[in-house]
Amino acid sequence: MLEVLPLAREIYARGQEEAIMKQIQEKQTREDTLCVLLLPESNKEVEGYCAYYAWRPLMCRLFGFAARKNKHGDLEFCSCRIIREVNPWSVKRAEMALQGKLKLPVYQEAFMEIASLDTSRGYRRLPINLAIKEAIEYLYWKRPKGKSLDKVAGF
Repeated sequence: MLEVLPLAREIYARGQEEAIMKQIQEKQTREDTLCVLLLPESNKEVEGYCAYYAWRPLMCRLFGFAARKNKHGDLEFCSCRIIREVNPWSVKRAEMALQGKLKLPVYQEAFMEIASLDTSRGYRRLPINLAIKEAIEYLYWKRPKGKSLDKVAGF
């Protein structure tokens, strides 16, 4: 939830909190786990097909360009099944570059940095829509009555 707080703040700034909460509820009812902010590919005006691209969380920023440590402590390239199926050559190139000592962000290290910011919330791993929902709810309760979020310290 911590890494989506800046995103939740922007959702409030755009006045979209109620609409997004409703969409999250609808997706939960349908058991749809795709990110509520993911736009159809036909929407070419928005970079990355994300309605909040500039505020996307770290997991989205690292997607397709990060590594993880395997059980032996060795780095391996991370990509989703779809990327592996659609573009196996780019995955192979990335794996070869990693073996050639290309420096990539490491998921576990990024997670630990974020988690250490608030140990009571930082170690909970949540699906993206639930993380967005919790961040919106968190900011709702942090906001002084009658004030906008830009007046809340730390945000």
